[in-house]
Amino acid sequence: MKAQKNEKFGLIKTLIDAHTMGVYAAAALLKDCGYTVIMSTAREERALESLESEESKKIIVEWIKENEIKHIGISYRLDPNDAVNIVGRFVTLLKDQRCYECLEAVVKSIYFAGLKPACEMIEKEYNGRISTFKGGESAEETLAVSCHAVVGRQRLFDSENRKFIWKKYYNRWCL
Repeated sequence: MKAQKNEKFGLIKTLIDAHTMGVYAAAALLKDCGYTVIMSTAREERALESLESEESKKIIVEWIKENEIKHIGISYRLDPNDAVNIVGRFVTLLKDQRCYECLEAVVKSIYFAGLKPACEMIEKEYNGRISTFKGGESAEETLAVSCHAVVGRQRLFDSENRKFIWKKYYNRWCL
């Protein structure tokens, strides 16, 4: 699903998962493309770990609605079976609250980043409706999947130093 200029991305992980490099790298790429990125706080991260509780469900839905999040990235790099369960409970919650995969849905897309076995199980379970990141994706691959953007280089003449330089640019494909 293409991301529009005014749509926000929300990135969330569990509190117990200390793997944050990928989440922050994705956030930086999206911000460089001009998107607003909402990072989960410890409150939402704790809630993601315990989605069986009504209070946790309320916290997650409020975070999404109050921040007007349209695209959500979930990161979990621990046990693959736990990852599948977390994503399953998350998707079920959003569907039950009519926030995902219905006409009035506020969330347009969900992404998952985690270990390769977890990604493969999630891809199979959701028939590709949830895009996954197994780790090691380039900036180009990450942006192409998450917001349909292209990263490139442009050769420019630096008149101050009187030489040609390469400047990295981000060009969003979205409207």
